[in-house]
Amino acid sequence: MSNGDHLQGVAIGISSKLQPSVVEVTPVDERIMRVRMKHTLGFMSLVAVYAPTDVRKTEEKEMFYAKLDSVLDQCPPRDTLIVLGDFNATTGTVRDGYELCVGPHGSGTRNINSSLLLNFARSRRLRIAGSWYQQRPELHRWTWYSNAGGVAKEIDHIPVSTRWRILQNCRPVQGLPEC
Repeated sequence: MSNGDHLQGVAIGISSKLQPSVVEVTPVDERIMRVRMKHTLGFMSLVAVYAPTDVRKTEEKEMFYAKLDSVLDQCPPRDTLIVLGDFNATTGTVRDGYELCVGPHGSGTRNINSSLLLNFARSRRLRIAGSWYQQRPELHRWTWYSNAGGVAKEIDHIPVSTRWRILQNCRPVQGLPEC
């Protein structure tokens, strides 16, 4: 960012043990980056994102998802695909029309960002991982808290390819673990 404000940015932390597995790092812009890694069954493309907030203009949000689509088009089709990041969107609790991408444990009330995320996930055949697992206690689910207090939301998500059933659970971790 040129004005000195720290409003957006993405990163993917890779432990020193896994760093030799990294074969490609592609910073796209301040909202999207991709890391490709080798694993025992082939390759994995990790795409980190920071989506525009609800108050941003519709055009900016649509441009973000168009660019994200373009980045995913560049991922080899046989790679295990994992998109992770702050989508500034809730999945909602109603699955109508999104049964393949939202699990039985979605959260929150949908907004415009939710529609963009869910339409993207459906068009890409991605499952929103956290919505498939019940979190106990509920506080393990929330990734955003209002400064005024009293409001908590799950706006960080991990969409994964529906053809790869690799996750057994998914929940936020408070703080950054040692790498």
